Amino acid sequence: MAPTSFAYNVGVKAACGSSVVKLINQGKTAEGCEALLKWNRAAGIVFPGLVRRRQKERAFCLEGI
Repeated sequence: MAPTSFAYNVGVKAACGSSVVKLINQGKTAEGCEALLKWNRAAGIVFPGLVRRRQKERAFCLEGI
């Protein structure tokens, strides 16, 4: 479910090309969940709201493994 939220937020094309999805597809789910935290910027600026969102998505992602 976390990857779905991620894809909805960043766009399907960006999500599918991301390290998050690539790692999960390789069976490295925990690493893929951790990679969510890298997606905390917009226009090169770290946004606190994105940091919080990615932390929640990461926690949700890790619950499933």
